Amino acid sequence: MFRLNDQSYGMFITEEVGASSGTTLTFMRDAILENFALGAGIAAEDVVVYDVEETEVAGHAAETVIYGGAINGLDVVFLNTLTIGEVRTVQTVTYYLRKSLEDADRATHQGFLALTKLD
Repeated sequence: MFRLNDQSYGMFITEEVGASSGTTLTFMRDAILENFALGAGIAAEDVVVYDVEETEVAGHAAETVIYGGAINGLDVVFLNTLTIGEVRTVQTVTYYLRKSLEDADRATHQGFLALTKLD
């Protein structure tokens, strides 16, 4: 986990499950939205999803899910890029303590992805 500034953070989440165990982008997208909803005390369908974009991380196909809402009164926006390998899933995440998505958030996330190396 990295502190980019007082309102912006980045992190990586790696899990030793991948395509060979049946993990898909759809499964991971649903999982991250369900986890956010659980923390926010709302239904998954009530999570604000700003966008879902196809992208690439270090030459690997990926998907970025952009979502947010309030958790315990704290507004947060997440840009969560999912990369699924054969035996590993990597989430490259930036998140921002704010009420809504800003253009600068997308640029910061793209910069974070550009610096990410996957083997």
